[in-house]
Amino acid sequence: MIDGREMLEVFGVPDTFVSGLGEVENLGGGCYRFVFYCRQGSEMVVAAKLVMPLGAIPEAMCMTARGINACACDAIAGMTRN
Repeated sequence: MIDGREMLEVFGVPDTFVSGLGEVENLGGGCYRFVFYCRQGSEMVVAAKLVMPLGAIPEAMCMTARGINACACDAIAGMTRN
């Protein structure tokens, strides 16, 4: 739920398991690509790529921290107020 509104999933979006974040690329224009990988033996294989505008990143970090009950949420929220 975002801002009290439910999200609509108009078609099935599959879950993708990842082992970690391998790279963050600045695409320009205020957008960043997050490249996630999955370990296969000793190799790190790209499993997913997400593109986000810079303004959405602090909110995503805060939502993640809140979701795992981490205390970093207050510090991240402070970043968005500056």
